[in-house]
Amino acid sequence: MLNFVFITVPFRAALIHPISPLARDLTIAEFALISILCTIAVSSRWVDKPIVQEVHEGMEPSQEPLASLFSLITFSWVDPIVWEGYWKSLELEDVWALRADDVAAVVLSTYRQTKCVALLQLWV
Repeated sequence: MLNFVFITVPFRAALIHPISPLARDLTIAEFALISILCTIAVSSRWVDKPIVQEVHEGMEPSQEPLASLFSLITFSWVDPIVWEGYWKSLELEDVWALRADDVAAVVLSTYRQTKCVALLQLWV
């Protein structure tokens, strides 16, 4: 992504004041390839690990782990459930199940561990 930022100045310079037609063409090609790579990076999932989704009581699993980086930034992974709620009242069957790390027991145990560590750090 930083490469895209760094290539913009040479790309602009090659368009305005090209050294030679070959240098201009190579800079344009490089900019195009870097743009394609950045688009692929933003539109793909941001984690390489395989996703294990569990179905609890017939509820559809959350779509968040499947979302791309762009989708996470814009919250567009939520669009299907928002549109469904726009057209009709949501029922329990329409709502996604929680991720495994968002279940109350997991969150509470994480909070308690963090709180204990914070209290121990105050005494040290």
